[in-house]
Formats: sequence, structure tokens, C-alpha cells
Amino acid sequence: MLPFFALTLFVSATLLFLVQPMVGKMVLPRLGGTPAVWNTCMVFFQGVLLVGYGYTHSLSAWKGRRTQIVAQFAILALPFLVLPFSLGSWSPPAESNPALAVLWLLLGMVGLPFFVVATSAPLLQRWFAATDHPAARDPYFLYGASNLGSMLALLLYPILIEPNFTLEGQTVLWTVGYALLVLMVAGCGFMVWRPSVRATLVFTPELPVEAVTAINPAPQQPTAITAAKRSSRQRPAPPSTPAARSSRGAFSEFDQGNTSWRRRLRWIGLAAAPTSLMLGVTTYLTTDIAAIPLIWIVPLALYLLTFILVFARWPVPWVGSPHTVVLYAQPCFLLFLILDMLARLGVPTWFEFFLHLAAFFSTALVCHGELAKDRPAAHHLTEFYLCMSAGGVLGGMFNALIAPQVFWFGVAEYFLAMVLACVLRPRMLEGDWGRTLIPGDSKQTETTVLGRILDWAIPCALGLGGYYLSLLGTAYHAKAYFIAVGVVVVLALAGRPLRFGLALAALIVGVEGYNRGQDPFLFEDRGFFGFVKVRATHRSSGTVYHTLVHGGINHGEQIVHPEERRRETIAYFHPSGGIGQIFAKFSWPDARLPASLVGLGAVPGGMLAGLHSEPPYAVVGLGTGTLAAHARPWQHMVFYEIDPLVKRLSLPPEGQKTYFYYLEDALERGARLEVLLGDGRQTLKADPLGRNLERYYHIIVLDAFSSDAIPVHLLTAEAVDLYLEKLADGGLLIFNTTNRYVDIRPVLGKIAQEKGLTCLTFGDYSKDDEGNEIPDKLGSDWLVMQRRNAWKHGRAANGGVPLDKRLDMKRWQPAPILDGPMWTDSYSNLWRVLQW
Repeated sequence: MLPFFALTLFVSATLLFLVQPMVGKMVLPRLGGTPAVWNTCMVFFQGVLLVGYGYTHSLSAWKGRRTQIVAQFAILALPFLVLPFSLGSWSPPAESNPALAVLWLLLGMVGLPFFVVATSAPLLQRWFAATDHPAARDPYFLYGASNLGSMLALLLYPILIEPNFTLEGQTVLWTVGYALLVLMVAGCGFMVWRPSVRATLVFTPELPVEAVTAINPAPQQPTAITAAKRSSRQRPAPPSTPAARSSRGAFSEFDQGNTSWRRRLRWIGLAAAPTSLMLGVTTYLTTDIAAIPLIWIVPLALYLLTFILVFARWPVPWVGSPHTVVLYAQPCFLLFLILDMLARLGVPTWFEFFLHLAAFFSTALVCHGELAKDRPAAHHLTEFYLCMSAGGVLGGMFNALIAPQVFWFGVAEYFLAMVLACVLRPRMLEGDWGRTLIPGDSKQTETTVLGRILDWAIPCALGLGGYYLSLLGTAYHAKAYFIAVGVVVVLALAGRPLRFGLALAALIVGVEGYNRGQDPFLFEDRGFFGFVKVRATHRSSGTVYHTLVHGGINHGEQIVHPEERRRETIAYFHPSGGIGQIFAKFSWPDARLPASLVGLGAVPGGMLAGLHSEPPYAVVGLGTGTLAAHARPWQHMVFYEIDPLVKRLSLPPEGQKTYFYYLEDALERGARLEVLLGDGRQTLKADPLGRNLERYYHIIVLDAFSSDAIPVHLLTAEAVDLYLEKLADGGLLIFNTTNRYVDIRPVLGKIAQEKGLTCLTFGDYSKDDEGNEIPDKLGSDWLVMQRRNAWKHGRAANGGVPLDKRLDMKRWQPAPILDGPMWTDSYSNLWRVLQW
């Protein structure tokens, strides 16, 4: 019985965590690959999980076991009505925050299957708890088996499932797995339906025979002496030491079965803090440190691992000595991380990743360990899981839906989750200055008036101290050492959770308040697609630069003073770089627009002017709008941009300030410039104005990034087919392949090879051939494609001149070819192109 129940829970959890990255992979292409998509999906899945746990709690509380089995079989059949699921033709709204649209989409596409699978875990554990198996008294260890399946599914998806199955194949595979789950749940129902079967299958492979005998000793007839002793003997007090509590399952209120509202609220808080922290660390790592693809897998895998550890019964109960060790270690990891973030130590990237993940892992272990230690008796199991799920939903909603609207200046929700986790730690000191308590001791001491005063006075003093410590540290060029003093003081308060959490919050506010005053931004805001900031930099000779920072990545610059230098293309678009060479070589006066401009619906005068203008080009990804500097009078140029905040920087609403002037200057020169909001690929496919743009553009530039990550859906074979449909014969398809973590050149080289395209790459640096820095230049990599039969269909774009006849082939090289399948909308493998 026990192995079959554990295996069924394992399969159920595997399906839950296979569907999440699968659906995320389907939705991400429509929304530019932003991390907010994953956070929104997580909120949806947590919400459906809460509904599933609520259904299970109600069913198990109000109905008998056989009624539960019949009802569960009925809902298990419903998902077959919508399986296998697909995204269809859905597209997000262009002008508004798409979070609600994503939630609505997921509800219709995968809501029912996910809900049904989510009901399995708590219901199966409840069924098992009602059996006469020796382990039924404490069925929570099955939750560890469930999370083991979740973690393995999450880790195996990018390594095994994604590289070997298309999206259509993955949905079919999931449907087959669901059918298997239905059969296994039926088997579990059969076992608990027939008592005679249960009686023959009662065994526990984890425990030796002696342990089973100790749990269920054979009944003996009491003698007169033992009866007399039993009547005169009082019931002993429950054990209070960690070892004794571990021996009886470590339930703080197991025997009484007390589930007060205060206890329920603590369960919710202990579940909400790690969930919020998981999403916060994912956002912080992918925006402020390094936008490495698939990095969200690591925090989620660690999150699941904490559940596996704290609810397991091997090798020792986690709530004993291991939990005590983590209680002492967690403040050290957390405060070392805070020191690094506040003092900006500049440690290597790999070590910063380790600090964030170690602090998150130890904090999640503390919160989940407290949950495991405080779990109730088995008949409250579904209520316990319902509270945990509610906490997960609240933590996820706070990060995905509330924080982006409130914390426009940074990932403040990350710090708040840390503070909440510290406040929820168990009290480890007695009295105001007194003795150390045994970690997890249920003994509570009433806080005195002095204690209440100190709980607030010390944090307030630390907040002011943090500001002045930063000021002194900057003056003496030893800021990290001065802030370390405040960190040590906070660490000394770790034994009192409220004082510890408030002191940590005050220190963060004090130091960050000083830091923001010393490094102000001209503009900063936050939307669904991430953080957008503009920094002003004053350099030599009075030159002033505006820099666009998206996430933690420099996305371009412009010289704003002196004004006569505003049109210069700098940074990644420097004239000596790959894109600069292409525009210099192919923007010839003899390359005029084709007569297809007539079909654009322009006014007759505009048509006539258009026929004598420069060739049209399109850019996917606005950024600072630097490429608008190449636009000439009457030249038609279209930018496709997904983030309204980025458009606002160059074309603001009436009365608001402009931060980048490339577009404004191009419009003043008479260029026919447009900025269309929406995903570049979707908007390019269906023009919002209903125009026919087939074989229209002479140049299409792909310069779209989400922080430093490149949206995969812009790099597939189907995407290239779309670009070629819009590209005139002889036209150029250009990709900005600059990236620190992913080499996409082989991916594009493979697609070009399969489609018979010429494909060249240009590796660029910010230095010249003699090793001298080139002013106002940032290194960048570019790749360009062109049809080989560019001159076949009459007069071609760019004079029909092949790439190798016009570009300097000493710098341009043939693109490398990917050794493997071509990337498509249903197949991609980022592991193959990560730069380790």
C-alpha cells in the first residue's frame, strides 16, 4: 500500500511541475520573454492549487470516504474534454499590462487539468491517513515524495523533455501521463474502498519489525498490580527537549489538535515568505546581476528541496538537530548577503549567485522547518495544506501583481520577504537580556514594557545609524567596513524575531536611502516587462550622455549635450561596428522604394514623395532609437516595441520630458517614422493599420532584448520565414547577437543553411586594431542574412548586390552552424548554446 500511494503522489507532482514550464514556454513568445511572465504563471498555478486544496478540504470534511472516491473519479474524467491543451491564436493586449490577460488565458487553457491534478496530493494523503497502516498517524512524509517528483520534473524538463519533444509532443506526453495518474488513483481508491484488501497490505518498509511492534504492541491482559499502578499513575507531561519531540513526531500541539486562528495565520505567513522570496530572488538575479536563461529553475528547485528535507523521516527527523543548525546559520547567510547588496562589494558574479541562493535556501528551510514542526494531527491535514497554499498564493500575488505597481524604484519585495521571514523565526532568547532558549521550545515568556520599547527603539536607531554609517564610510573610503558594523549589530538581535526583523528593515532603509541620494536617475519606472531607468553621465569636455538601463543592462546611449552631437550613433551602434558598416554600405541613393508603397494607403502627395525616397526599413526593439539617426527625409521607418515605458522615453505624452532624441530629430528631418506597440513578431505579422507589407522592407533589424536575454521566439525557423515574407528581394535581415551567456550565432547559422541564405557574422570590440579604446563605443556582435538569389525577381533591394561583394570580408565571417536540429516554435534547446 505505502509504495503505491507514494508512487501515485510522485506521478501527480511530476505532472504538476511538467505542465508549468511547458505552458510557460508556450506563453513566453507572445510576451517578449520577460521574467514577469513566469511570476504571473506562478501566481495562476498557486491560485488553482489553493482552489484544489479548498475542494479537497471541503470534500474530506463533509463526505464519507466512499463518497470522496466516487466524486474524485467524476472530476478525474473532466480534463479529457480539453486535453491535449494548446495556446491557439491568442495574443496579448498591446497598450495595457497583460498580466490579467495571461491569467484569463491560463484559466481557459490549463485551469481544469491543473485543478484536478492539484486535488490528488492532499486527498490521497487523507485517504492514507484513514487506513490502519502503522505510518498513517503521520502521513506528512508523503508530501516529501510528492515534492521529490516536482523537483525532478522541473530539473528534467530543460535537460530531457524540451530537447527531445516538440511542444505538441510534450502536450501528448502529458496527456498520457495524466491517463496513467487516473489509473493509479483508481488503484488507491480500490485499496481504501475494500477493508479486506487494506488488512492484507499493511506494512512499512522504512521501519524495522521492532519499530512496528513498538508502535502497535500486541494487546496484553492487565494484571491486578499493573491495573493498580495504572489507576494511581498520572499522565506524564509531554517531552520538551528536541530529541524527545522528534521521537513523537515533533508536533507542537499534536495531542490537543488545537488549530486556533493565530496558529493558522502563522502557517500562512510561514508559507508566504518563502514563496515571495523565491520570486523576488528570481527577479533580482535576472535583472540586477545576470539575465541567464532558465535561471528561474534554480530557486524553484531549491524551494521544492526544502519541502523534501523538512517533511522527510530520513535519516533523522529534520525538525530535530538539522533544524537547530539552520536556525543558527540562516542569519549569517542572510546578513552577509545584505552587506554585499548594501555596501556593493563587487564580488564575482558566481559568488554573488551563491550568496543569494544560500540565503534563500536557508531562509526557506527555516520557514518550512517551522511548518513541519508545527504540523497538526492527520485529521487536520487538508486544513494545514489549505493554509500553506493560501500563503503561497498571497506571496505570489504580492510579487507578481502588487509589487510592480507599488515598488517602481526596485525589487523592494525581495527585502520585505526577508524581513517577514526574520519576524517569523522562533524566539531563541528569554526575557529582555536573559538566557538562551532551546530552539523551537514552546515556552513563551511575556514581553515586558522595556522589551516592547527596545523592539522599536533599537531598529529606529539602526535606521539612522545606517544612513550616517554610509555617509562616514564614503568620506573615509571604507563604506563596507562601516556598514558591516550595523550588520553585526543586527546579527546580535537574531534571538528575538520581531527586533531582528525590524532592525534589518531599518538598516536597509537607512543605507538604501543614502545610496539612492548619491546615485539618482533622471527617470525610473517599472512595468510588466521590467525596470526602465535613465542615467545622466557627465564626461570630459562638458559632454552629457543619457544611458538607458533595462534591468541591469546598458541598452544604449545618446549624447544630449552639446546638441550638435545628438545625431551621432554611439555605443553598440558605432559607425565602426557591424551595424554601422551595413548602413554605410547599403544606404545608397540609387536604392529607391518600390512601387508597392502605393498600396500603403498614403495620401497621393505622400505616394509621390515616397517613390523618390530612401528604402524603408524596420527595427524590432526600440531601445534608445539610435537607428533612427540613419533615417532620411521621407524615408519610411517602423519601430516595433513591446514595452510602453521604452516608447515613452523617446515619444512621451504631451507635457512630459524626452530623454532620447533620435526619433524626435528624425521626425524634424521629415522621416516617416512610426512606433508600433506589441510583440515584434506578432505586430510584424499582422500590421495594426491593415497594410500589406509583403516584400516591402529593404532592411529588418532584430534588436529586441529582455534585460540581457534574447526572446527565443524571435530566433526560430518560423520567425525567419515571417521576416523573409516582409523583406524585399536583396533585402538584409540583421540580428544583434551581443550576449554574455548565450551564443545564438549557430542557431541562426543553422536556419540560414536550411533555407539557403547567405549568413555572415561580425565580432566587434570597443578597441581598435592597436588596442586603443575607441571613444563612445561599446563592443557588439552582429549577424546578417540575405537571399542568395537576391536579383532574381526584377529590380531588387539594395541594388541586388550580394553581401560578400559589398562588405569587408576581412572582418565578416561565415556564421557557425548548430550541430543539431533547427530551432522551431515547438523545439528549442538553450542548454546547447549556453556559454559556460
